[in-house]
Amino acid sequence: MKNSLESILDLLIKINDQCKREVISKDVFDEEKKYKRILKKC
Repeated sequence: MKNSLESILDLLIKINDQCKREVISKDVFDEEKKYKRILKKC
């Protein structure tokens, strides 16, 4: 599951660099809920 999430985040990072900073600062790799929140933000 973590690898799958990483792939999605990688794609998101390519699409929007601002999201990249949010993702890194909130340690999304550890919490899928935070990832979903950030995705909505973007």
